[in-house]
Amino acid sequence: MMGTRVRNEPDVVRRQLVRWAADTLGALPPDQVPAALRGVARFRPGRRAALGATALATALDGDQAFRAAVGDHARALGIDLDGERSVAERAAAALLWQHPKADELLAAATESDQLTALRTQVEQLTAEVERLRRTDGEPPSPGPSTAGSSLPAESDDAANERLQRLQQRLRTQGVALREARDEVARVTELAATAAAREQAELRLGLDRALAEAKVLRERLAAEQTRAQRAQEQLDRLRDADRGHREAADRRLDLLLQTVEGATHAKVSATPRACSAGCPCRTPTSSSTATT
Repeated sequence: MMGTRVRNEPDVVRRQLVRWAADTLGALPPDQVPAALRGVARFRPGRRAALGATALATALDGDQAFRAAVGDHARALGIDLDGERSVAERAAAALLWQHPKADELLAAATESDQLTALRTQVEQLTAEVERLRRTDGEPPSPGPSTAGSSLPAESDDAANERLQRLQQRLRTQGVALREARDEVARVTELAATAAAREQAELRLGLDRALAEAKVLRERLAAEQTRAQRAQEQLDRLRDADRGHREAADRRLDLLLQTVEGATHAKVSATPRACSAGCPCRTPTSSSTATT
């Protein structure tokens, strides 16, 4: 899409791009105006697109900054590639934005432009045929009976011949118009079929993604449940272990208290050696003296 040249696009799209380029040029600050468009910028706003069409198209092809500015102008206009704007506007915007739909919209704009041209030609030919029919049905103007009398007959023959040519052209253009309409209908049907197929594929992909997401959510819920149960079991084991440790500590404390009590009692019951001045020896001494 980067190599697409504005001057190679359909007339209706090129005209739309040039109009947007002219509007953008008028809104740019002077220091951002491309050097090649300074002369065009001096034109009146209403004449820039007409008088500077070639320069504007060339700038769109060669100046990426200016092309981006025109693309921003199209965005500011609210162009929606799937909206109700004309196909020429949508194709021009897609071309500026390098959108994947650009080729499709350019083809649609080309067909629309061709159909419009054919309709215009048919209308012109129809009007010309009607005019010639009215002219052929009028009585010949009176004239001299001499050499001038052959002129009306020659004019009628020429008119009839021209009428036949126009009728042939009308038939040819009518056939071309019907073929163009059939082609547009075919392309429209193909586009609708492709859109329906793409929508069905997207719906199928969405359904698959939703199903996979549901399975993942169920797996996640199961994993969370298992993790919660494991945590609860771990908490119970920790509580049980803490209870066992506390019971063991109590038994140890009781055992230590028992051992300490027994040791204290044994120490208290053991006789101690008395010194010479201990009162427990006095009765013995008195008894000896009496003897």
